[in-house]
Amino acid sequence: MKYIKLVSALIFLFSCTTILNAQYDPHVKYGKAIDAFEKMDSVNHPNEGGILFIGSSSFTKWQDVNDYFPDKYIINRGFGGSQMSDLLYFKERLILPYKPKQIVVFVGGNDITAGEKARSVFKEDKELVKWTLKQFPDVDFLFLSLKPTPKRWALKDEMIRLSKKRERYALKNRQVDYVDVWTPLLNDEGMPKEGIYIADQLHLNAKGYKIWQQVMAPYLK
Repeated sequence: MKYIKLVSALIFLFSCTTILNAQYDPHVKYGKAIDAFEKMDSVNHPNEGGILFIGSSSFTKWQDVNDYFPDKYIINRGFGGSQMSDLLYFKERLILPYKPKQIVVFVGGNDITAGEKARSVFKEDKELVKWTLKQFPDVDFLFLSLKPTPKRWALKDEMIRLSKKRERYALKNRQVDYVDVWTPLLNDEGMPKEGIYIADQLHLNAKGYKIWQQVMAPYLK
């Protein structure tokens, strides 16, 4: 009887895992976004050797990013809601067509909100870097820290852990840089500044992006 119960429990767990895996398909969730990038490219393909922005909605919503860095050639390929695993899944389509000289990455907040730990996101960071350097040995990476937001303030400790891992990683790798966009968004009390977020209290407004511009500019190639 105990054996039968054990087998039944294992079958149940396997079934749950299978269902969860089937429910999350990056191509189903984000395929249209990637298709849209490719459609734009077919009409007006970006020049090679630019600065490629990849990541989640804070990049997606930064539609006028080139106005903030007029002396740089930026290709923005952020897609909202994405996690690091999604960047890995679409890496060939997100990175190979552009042959970038630098890749700027902002991702991780959605991962941690979904329950993933900093160590597992960081492992995926390194996978992306390793794969990309095999394709383009001279490419440079710039990882942004996560950003503090009123909506996700309860998750700040795990977010800071991920940012610290990225900072230490950059110190040990010549082709990886790190920029702290967390601290400049805090007030004197160490809380998210007021007036720099849109109504959802998650995404930046123009004032918030202006702060990003100031801290990011020295790191862009």
